[in-house]
Amino acid sequence: MALSLDTRVVQDYHQYVDVRLDFVGALAADAENVAECKTSSGWSECVVNAYHVCAQNGGSTPFLNWWNYSMCMYRNQYPPEGSTTTHYLECAGMNPVHPLLRNQSCSKEDFPGIVETISNTCAALAGVDAGQVQACATGATGVALLKRSMNASSHFPLSLMLKVEPQWMMVGGPASCSAEEGGWNACKPYFDKTACQDWTHCNSNDWAMHLRSRVCNNSGISPCD
Repeated sequence: MALSLDTRVVQDYHQYVDVRLDFVGALAADAENVAECKTSSGWSECVVNAYHVCAQNGGSTPFLNWWNYSMCMYRNQYPPEGSTTTHYLECAGMNPVHPLLRNQSCSKEDFPGIVETISNTCAALAGVDAGQVQACATGATGVALLKRSMNASSHFPLSLMLKVEPQWMMVGGPASCSAEEGGWNACKPYFDKTACQDWTHCNSNDWAMHLRSRVCNNSGISPCD
């Protein structure tokens, strides 16, 4: 999803968009460790998500820099087809979309070093402060940022599996969907799901092209192909 958005929208029209990433999951209010978080892909996804929100929270970091950092991280999510490497961001995960990855290829002890190495590489490529991201993601700030990010979707409707259903992209609307800012009812009109109603019935390219047309129309870009 994010990579399709990057290819079809952000790289061509980044001067017209302002994107923020938030993540679906649960992290108790009193939790002090990112790995205590729960997602459908396991604790390792929470660790990776902390790096994403920390890069995004860089303050003076330009949008396109942290976005390119996150896209690099996503490209390192799974090993290339035919690869035997154990150094990728789902090696300790249990992602249900990729059943072949259920046999974990790295340990919980190995995982922090793997994430740090990939993060450092992505930060160098994107022009992001690797040390700042690392300190944030492994400290109290990363925990706080991940809690805030997950709170944005905590009031979203549940799927038939009784899990929060991702809504993909909010175009316009409030800065947050937290209960304090109106919750799901305030955000629902601004979500644009298009061809992606759920994880298993999604054409990410069609979705991104639809959003591309919306960016063009809203910004008066012509021609828009």
